[in-house]
Amino acid sequence: MSITAIASGIFDDRPDLPSIAEKIGAYQARAADVDWEDEHEVREYLVGGWKLLKGTRHPFNDEQAVALAGEEIRQANNLMSVFNHARMTGGEELYGKVDSIRIPVLVIHGDEDPVLPYARGKALADTIPHARLDLT
Repeated sequence: MSITAIASGIFDDRPDLPSIAEKIGAYQARAADVDWEDEHEVREYLVGGWKLLKGTRHPFNDEQAVALAGEEIRQANNLMSVFNHARMTGGEELYGKVDSIRIPVLVIHGDEDPVLPYARGKALADTIPHARLDLT
């Protein structure tokens, strides 16, 4: 048994670690102004958000992103549901306990993540005994 944590980080109250980039929160706040019935507007919003998340290693493929956004729109029963993960709560009782994990852990993280900065992924790997960090 093992755990692989991808683009994750330590969620303990750690004021020494960077938070989500302000540009991400500001962009997500725009969701309240999106007309979720207008597929063109939704597609632009989704693609714009993805552009904020990309790193510099590979060029952003606008055409592919527009096609993917269109596919998400066609498959969604409710477009706002793509943001449900932001409304999740709970798990606070697990804060401060990652150092009790005793199975192998691989933490895979990029060094340009604006949502969960690299320092949070590194802190996760540093806190779990015998964890390994793989920088992508």
